[in-house]
Amino acid sequence: EAQYQDAIKVLNEHLATERKHNLQQRKALIEQVRGLTNHEDIRNAIEECKRLQTRWQTTVPGKRKQENTLWEEFREACDAVFNRRKQQQHAHHELEKQNKAQKQQLCAQLEELTRSTMADLAEAERQMHALVDQWQQAGPIAKRDQPALEKRFDKARDAFHAHAAALHEEAAQEQLALLRKKAGCCTEAEQLLEHPDAALAQPMLDDLDKRWNETPSLKDSAAEQTIQQRYKQLRNALMGGN
Repeated sequence: EAQYQDAIKVLNEHLATERKHNLQQRKALIEQVRGLTNHEDIRNAIEECKRLQTRWQTTVPGKRKQENTLWEEFREACDAVFNRRKQQQHAHHELEKQNKAQKQQLCAQLEELTRSTMADLAEAERQMHALVDQWQQAGPIAKRDQPALEKRFDKARDAFHAHAAALHEEAAQEQLALLRKKAGCCTEAEQLLEHPDAALAQPMLDDLDKRWNETPSLKDSAAEQTIQQRYKQLRNALMGGN
């Protein structure tokens, strides 16, 4: 009996030592996992957490309450690491949604510029360049949304360039029409110089002056100055002839 009790005592001491070592080892694992919570590289933190989970082993368990407490602490520490990844993913998705909304708005603004007129075309072109800069600086969006938005923005930009070109062409045609009208007045003035009856030519000159004055000036100042000088010389000649 004495030998048996001595053997039991030795065994219990060995088990107690192993139990204490076991306890310290698992507490150390808990602290290691907790230290991963603020790790900068969350992917590495996740991998390290998984590796530490495989080391959670119990050779000699302690009291049930103590074991449950340890396990809860370890699981909470692991959950904190994994939840941090979820939070980052959620924040990333929210940022992508915000970036998507911003790019959709930029597309809408660029599409609206195709309504501009020649009078405000210069401002519209400035806004177009600003929108392109904002588009290039906008943050990333989900890959599944990117092709459609890129296509929409490129289409809107091409449409604006085409619209601007059409406005410039229309303005050029209007200026050409004005030049032809002014040139026509000059031609009529030249014909009046050959009119045999000055008394009859005067009302015609008055009508010509009225039409000339009602015709807007050319935007090309040099061309306007030249045509004005030509008409003035013809008119002076007509008045001198009277």
